[in-house]
Amino acid sequence: MTDYVILAGSVIDGSGVEPLRNAAIRIKDGFIDSVCGQDQLGDVDSEVIDLGDRTVIPGLWDAHVHLALKHPFPEYRTDVEPVPHQTMRCYSQALRALNAGFTSLRIVGEAKQIDLQLKKAINGGLVDGPNIFGAGEAIIPTGGHGYNSLSCVETDGVDGFARMARVQLRAGADLVKMCISGGLGSPHESVSDSQATVEEMRAATDMAHKAGKHVTVHASAPGPIQEAILAGVDCVEHAYELDDDTITAMIRNNTYLCPTLLVTNCGDYLQRHGAPPWQLEKQAQASKTHFAGFKCAVEAGIPILAGTDLLPTDRVDGTWAGLREIELLVEGGMTPMGALQAATSVPAQLLGVSDRLGTLTPGKMADLVVLAKDPLDDIRAIRDIQMVIKSGKVIRRDQ
Repeated sequence: MTDYVILAGSVIDGSGVEPLRNAAIRIKDGFIDSVCGQDQLGDVDSEVIDLGDRTVIPGLWDAHVHLALKHPFPEYRTDVEPVPHQTMRCYSQALRALNAGFTSLRIVGEAKQIDLQLKKAINGGLVDGPNIFGAGEAIIPTGGHGYNSLSCVETDGVDGFARMARVQLRAGADLVKMCISGGLGSPHESVSDSQATVEEMRAATDMAHKAGKHVTVHASAPGPIQEAILAGVDCVEHAYELDDDTITAMIRNNTYLCPTLLVTNCGDYLQRHGAPPWQLEKQAQASKTHFAGFKCAVEAGIPILAGTDLLPTDRVDGTWAGLREIELLVEGGMTPMGALQAATSVPAQLLGVSDRLGTLTPGKMADLVVLAKDPLDDIRAIRDIQMVIKSGKVIRRDQ
């Protein structure tokens, strides 16, 4: 089935405009041909999928993913899993994410650049899967955050950071990721620690920008965040602590934020997965400031991306982690419409792929999700996904 028409009670196109009621979407060769009212559809000579009063939204994004993630985090950097097995495990997670409605994944650090190889296999038609936008390995200073993870590569100095950025770009990276502050997943550091110099960050950032790619940083607190902004980065991951000066700097420089609220709101999940006491203590401490800073960022108008830092289909609070993150965005101060944009059009904008992804508008890839009810009435409606379509292909259809 390559050409067909979908009839729905409403379409939320991801741009932020009011939903189109009694809508029709015409799909041809995997792309959206038109979106209009059913009374404007005209003659139909292709298959019709009548969804009744259901709601259609764009395919969802999880904008902070590590497909090889396993808990508890290792204390030491170890390599005991054969590459073929790890690759298959990562692909399995990507396919689960697609079936859960996440048609696009932004992967921000993966061992052995497996994310970039999966992207090539999917884009080449070898296997089905979500749209993957990968960073390859995350770049960190020696002993920095992630030193115990195979998804990170250590280097030092201006030349070292520039070279490592080039290495990821050579492999086909869609973005460059650096860890430049302490975090929750490494034991011997504080979230407020600055671990890289502005000059080191600027060197990697310059290489990425020259290649037309964006740069994001793991940064937890105001000090390292402001240093990263001075270096010209485009996005901040986490920001467990934010103050007024940092928010002002982010607004001035149009810096995006992927807050990963779930990371500090999943204590039960971490306990179930054997997190050590030091990690649980760090998580509980960060949770005291995370929501407050995020609310201020929302009020200031910082562009927000929805990302979990868990596997998109991990079970948290009775649903998929990726869906729970969207709910937390609303609980943290965003409108349901804003939260949906954070999970659709905003990541596409940051990655520079708004011409083909992120909204349900003519000419773009037919990536969409069907919900039983309207999430603008209650964001928890995103839990009831009944159909997933990727590039016009029906991936999942429950009813």
